[in-house]
Amino acid sequence: GEHGMATLNITTSSVLVDAMLDRMRRAYRNKPDEDHRGMHKYMADTAAAVLLTGTCDAGWLDNIKAEVVVTMPATMLTGEETGQAELPAGTLVDDDTALMLAGSVSSWTRLFTHPVTGVAVTADVYAPTAALRRFIVHRDRTCRFPGCARIAKHADVDHTKDWQHGGKTTPDNLACLCRHHHTLKHRLGPDEGWKVRQLEPGVLEWTDPQGQIRTTEPPPAPNAVKEPALVSAARRGERALRE
Repeated sequence: GEHGMATLNITTSSVLVDAMLDRMRRAYRNKPDEDHRGMHKYMADTAAAVLLTGTCDAGWLDNIKAEVVVTMPATMLTGEETGQAELPAGTLVDDDTALMLAGSVSSWTRLFTHPVTGVAVTADVYAPTAALRRFIVHRDRTCRFPGCARIAKHADVDHTKDWQHGGKTTPDNLACLCRHHHTLKHRLGPDEGWKVRQLEPGVLEWTDPQGQIRTTEPPPAPNAVKEPALVSAARRGERALRE
């Protein structure tokens, strides 16, 4: 590349890539407060340090275990169905790898989906599925912090009630926050910073440090975005009738 830079590409199993990226992201989230490198810079530096020295600069990466989440129907385990396992990003996982990973865990995660739309509405895991994230992004449209107009597509999906305090990965406890306001919410905490609760799915009530209350609601979504799965199902039904 230009200015003495270069790019290293690694092509391997999507399962391994998912685990490596998860480990790098966890490393970034646990970096020292005095380290001001951005996420991509920090992840690249940490990966380079591991490849060159076998360890990272801080030495704590060895204590972080990567997590691979694979979604599959129960019928795959009984041999009734094949080719249905996937990573959270929607990448398909071959049956042998999926069954091997399923056999190596000591517990299972329940995932409940809407019977009509197929969108995952709750799960016993921290990270929302790709389908649930898309739903929250389309619903919120922008960062939900008062006065912020950054688009939701590039925002974080935050648990309104923290996961570690019993918050669930459900639409009525998830909202889009840009990285700045996501960090602000968690760094100050409800005792010294902003308090927030979700009055109903997508309607957030914020209380600032001075006690003033502000409510933010997602802008109205086009009809085609509100229920994309239902629209698709209707179109499939129309085609079937014509045929």
